[in-house]
Amino acid sequence: MTRVLLSIDNEESRARSQANTVLDLFGADDLTVDLLHVFEDNPEGATAQQLSSVRRAKEILEGEGVEVTVQGESGNPPERIIDHADAEDVDA
Repeated sequence: MTRVLLSIDNEESRARSQANTVLDLFGADDLTVDLLHVFEDNPEGATAQQLSSVRRAKEILEGEGVEVTVQGESGNPPERIIDHADAEDVDA
């Protein structure tokens, strides 16, 4: 099983491209993907699942049979991404 961390921002077109690139690089077999969105400022209390970019990436990956988890975190994006990768022991 290969586990990939995909950091998703607010751009839907970039999220589509990222999801398709992961599929091209790793294939869908034995693949799990963590979709992570890091909120720097979130006064409305949105969740990662509410973002169209995250939903689009999830739809593409799940459409190919990939197991997907979605998480949202707050803070400094580079730090939170690295912390998540370390804590979850992702492969890529």
